[in-house]
Amino acid sequence: MKEYKRILLPLRKEKILVLAAVCSGIIAAILNLSRLIFMGLIVDNLIQRELKGAYLYIALFAGIRFLMWTNNLLFDYISSKASQRILQTKRIELLRHYFSLPFEESEKIKQGELETLVVSDIPNWVRLYGSILIEYIHAIAQFIGAFIALQHIDIQFILWVTPFLFLSAIVPILMGEKVRDIASIAQKNQSSVVEMVSQFVKAIQDLRSLQKEKWAIRLFKGVTAQSYKSEVKKTMMQHCIGVVGTVIETGAYIVVLIVGAQKIMKGEMEVGSLVAVLATIEMLFFPVRYVGDLLMMTQVAVASANRVFSFLDKRMVDSNVERAMGMRITNVSFQENDKEKCRIHNIDLQIRPGELVIIVGESGAGKTTLLKLMTGLYKPSNGSVVYYGQKARMTTVWQEPRFFRTTVKENMYFREEYLENELEKILTL
Repeated sequence: MKEYKRILLPLRKEKILVLAAVCSGIIAAILNLSRLIFMGLIVDNLIQRELKGAYLYIALFAGIRFLMWTNNLLFDYISSKASQRILQTKRIELLRHYFSLPFEESEKIKQGELETLVVSDIPNWVRLYGSILIEYIHAIAQFIGAFIALQHIDIQFILWVTPFLFLSAIVPILMGEKVRDIASIAQKNQSSVVEMVSQFVKAIQDLRSLQKEKWAIRLFKGVTAQSYKSEVKKTMMQHCIGVVGTVIETGAYIVVLIVGAQKIMKGEMEVGSLVAVLATIEMLFFPVRYVGDLLMMTQVAVASANRVFSFLDKRMVDSNVERAMGMRITNVSFQENDKEKCRIHNIDLQIRPGELVIIVGESGAGKTTLLKLMTGLYKPSNGSVVYYGQKARMTTVWQEPRFFRTTVKENMYFREEYLENELEKILTL
């Protein structure tokens, strides 16, 4: 229950979206009910050869359709702005959290995992605040409206239809947990595909140099095969729920047609009234018809949200640590966990401001680990790293710098004005 509260938390800040969704759902239900009533009146007038009345109701029917389109367009505009605003906020929140993680924690994140969260999981989650939200509200509003309308037409039909409605409601409830498990597995497998593609893109130099393209393709085939199986299973589960709902709905139609035909033969009911009853029953079963799609979309959104939450729950590091120009390393050891051997053991080192120090050693001796401890990216398992001297942050330039998708100039000074001024002075020399 707590996870659903956490998922729906952004809606507290989007009161306009919630209000618009409720109003749009109610308006859509009223317009749909009116459309069905006018359809029945059109049929009655045509049977009685009253063309003027039929033309009037046809004009009203067309007006209702126009209002429905306007209502949908207006809500789509509001929900699109709100959902995209939430999407932008969540993406920035995710990146901010990533930058605040301890470096050893950020190194454990698989290549492509962050990209999958940003490109796939967060958009799936945010769909709850747009298309899925309005579908739920429309379905509930139309169901209530159709039930009320059916009472005014003939209460006897409610007694016949109620068992079918109960059956159609109980099936998704019984299948809910299984659907969620399948949706979660499918989402994880889809994420694995994206993550592996990202790994191949970053490792293209090594794959080409070692001539291991075929190996990479075989590996990718295995991952895509898992995604293929889970997606097929998810789709078939979705269709099975839809088929069961359609069978139940068809049974309700058959019963209503039989009862309605008997009433017409006895003169207790007009043909137009039966058409209105059938159309109203269609609205009653509207949630049933789309329950498979809605349930699957909801469970995919919940699974995606949980993946985002598991990332956001990773512990953050204290970012208010001041680093200085000189340092003293005393009896420092480092191991990632208790099961792993120490990468470096009992290191003592002192570096004074302005001093040039070269660290050499065999491959795997711990040179990179020591540098990451010195720069504060890693925290020592034992011992201490003490900075002293002037209060200034330490800047580290690594052997393989990364360039970002922006101008060369901005890659050099990161929008820091004093660096930009220094750069311009150097360029004029």
